Parts: sequence; structure tokens; C-alpha cells
Amino acid sequence: MRFVTYASADGARAGVVNGDLIHALPKGTTLLELLGRSLRQAGERALAAPDEVVPVADVTLKAPIPRPPSLRDCLCFLDHMRGCLRAAGGTGTLDPTWYRIPAFYFANPATVLGPYDDVPISPGSAWFDFELEIGTVIGVAGRDLTPEQAEGHIAGYTLFCDWSAPCCLLEHLDLGDLAAFRGWLKDGDVVSLRAEGLGEVRQTVRAGAAPHPLAARPDPTARPRRPRVNPARSALPYTKGLHQVGDGVWECRAIDTADGSIPDSARRKPLRKSKETS
Repeated sequence: MRFVTYASADGARAGVVNGDLIHALPKGTTLLELLGRSLRQAGERALAAPDEVVPVADVTLKAPIPRPPSLRDCLCFLDHMRGCLRAAGGTGTLDPTWYRIPAFYFANPATVLGPYDDVPISPGSAWFDFELEIGTVIGVAGRDLTPEQAEGHIAGYTLFCDWSAPCCLLEHLDLGDLAAFRGWLKDGDVVSLRAEGLGEVRQTVRAGAAPHPLAARPDPTARPRRPRVNPARSALPYTKGLHQVGDGVWECRAIDTADGSIPDSARRKPLRKSKETS
């Protein structure tokens, strides 16, 4: 069962996808308040007796939960962490702790965007990057759970496109191997991501405003700063940097055309589907 939040004349509405149609839940109902044991029952009622029925193609989809109360980003894709270390001038060798502890950090829920919203480049960023991730939506509270117990607390899954500006995060470091990150994005690039059962994300990267200058505090030992210019070229079509969750599941491409169309050189050959993902 696939739940969505979409824009309507009455504001944001929640509903259940049924083929090419959305069966709406009652006005004022949000997916956030239904998380838990009542979500499936509410979806079944909407399929049987919808408040309204609208074509998916006629509405603008928003993030399923536009403002989650909490957002954690787990650092579990170790190939990406190795790339981060190489980009910062290291060897890419991870400390043994990374193999023992599933690290995470708290992200900002106010920065969540919809699947077709433009993505502003962080002010002053010359290196803009993204990671395709799976968002796990927790529906039932819990703590100190085993992996088997935790699975019962999951309400569902969604695509999660994590945008970042590594040069802002690592400004205190000299970036080393720029090729460690593939496919730097720039203004006008379109990133389209699709996963079976989870839908599609298609977002356009837009240049951000220049950062406001701040008076620097005196540092008698400071060295002259190098201009922040990224000499690395975008790798098109974008095919690297994503881990594979299952055969034939992920699709990712960056499109470098003025009208956002897909050039022949960027078209991906169909991937074989496994029994688990078909």
C-alpha cells in the first residue's frame, strides 16, 4: 500500500495510490497522525470509500511526511565514507569502529523537500553532491530494540535523496582527490531517481545566492586561502556513487541539457529484475 501527500486547493491532502489514481483520506488527515497501528486500516477505508479520487498526473506530490518530528541520517554505506576520506586527502581506510557501530547524525526536518521541488545549492558551494538513500519511517515508538524487534516498528519506506555541500562541511580541510566524488552537480542539472514500489524523485539543481560576508576574526597564523573553485568536471551520465539494494532496483542519471530532456548518451539500458524486486 502506497501513501502520498499531495497539494490541493484545500491545502495538503493525504491519500492512497490505486493504479494511476489517488484515493484521498478525509480532509485534515495527515499521514503523521496515522503512523502506527491505524495507518493500514485508514488506507483500506480510503480505497473502499475515498473522500475524493484524483489522477496522480493532475496533482503535485509533496514529501509523504512534509515535516517529520525527527530526522536521522545513518552513515552505513561504507563505500561513500571511504570516498569522503579520499576527497579529504586520506587513504580511504576506515577505522574499525565503522564496522561495529551504525553511526548516524540528527538532520534538520525543516529542510525536507518534495519529490519534484527544485533543490537550491548551498550558498558558496562549489562541490554539490547527492546520495540516494532509503528513508525508513518509524510508526511505533520504541527503544533498546533488537534488529528483529525494530522491524515491527517500521511503518514504511520512501525514497530519500540526501543533498550536501562537502566543501562547506569540510572547509577546514584541504580537499584532496576530487575524483573521489563522481558527478559534481551544477545549476540546471536534473537528477531522476526511481525505485520499484517506492516511486520516483525528479529534482532540478538551482544555483544559490552568494554567502553573506562576515568579518573574520584575527588569526596571526593563518595562511592565505585558496579560491574555492571546483576543477572537476561532471561525469555524465551519472552512474556511480550509489549502492545497490537489489537487482534492477535503482535508476539514477544527471541530465545536462537546457530543456531537461534525456540525451541518448544518458539513457540507461534496462536492468534485469530479480524475483524479489519485480
